[in-house]
Amino acid sequence: VRIDADMRDLKSSVKADMRDLKSSVKADIRDLQSSIDALDVKIDNGLKNVIQKLTILLGGIVIGSITLLGALSRVFPVLPAP
Repeated sequence: VRIDADMRDLKSSVKADMRDLKSSVKADIRDLQSSIDALDVKIDNGLKNVIQKLTILLGGIVIGSITLLGALSRVFPVLPAP
C-alpha cells in the first residue's frame, strides 16, 4: 500500500514537472519568435536602405554618363556619313 501511494505521488510530481516544463518551453518559443520577428524587421529595413542608396548611386552614374556623353559630343562632333 505504501509503494502504491509513493508511485501515485511520483506520477503526480512527474506530471506537474512536465506541465511546468511544457509551459516554460512554450514561453521560450514565444520569446524566440519575437526576437526573430524583430530581427526580420531590422534586416528588412537594412535591405530597403541599401536598395535606396544603390538606386541613388545608379541614378547619379546614369546622369553623370549622360552629361559626359553630351560634353564629349560637343568636343568630338559626330562626322556625317560618307
